[in-house]
Amino acid sequence: MPEAGYEARLFTYHPGAQQLLLFFLAYNVKNLYDSYVWEDGPEFIFHHVVSIIVAWNGMYPGCGHFYAIFFMGISEISTWILSILASFDDEYGVVGLGAAFPITKIAVWLVQIIVQGRDEIMALLEKS
Repeated sequence: MPEAGYEARLFTYHPGAQQLLLFFLAYNVKNLYDSYVWEDGPEFIFHHVVSIIVAWNGMYPGCGHFYAIFFMGISEISTWILSILASFDDEYGVVGLGAAFPITKIAVWLVQIIVQGRDEIMALLEKS
């Protein structure tokens, strides 16, 4: 990914990303409600509140939409897979099968965080 393209990656409005952020926000409002009703605990409620705030802030037009497509879209594909795998836990299903997906997700996230961080540092250092 060329370093010179950081402005396009950070400051370009993508309508699909805007829709994705709205969907992600709504999904986390629903999850926040579920976490409260089913008494999942404060860590889940905190997670959903932070996710709602991030999605809300990301909906500012052109505010990192390039990265929203990954963090709120592509990386969340594993969520539905993990939801299916949740029924295959170590006690009642395939032992260790569910552990492979979170590890893969973390590895891919780290690469994306490094690339986005580099773009943000370059944007801050830009003299305009």
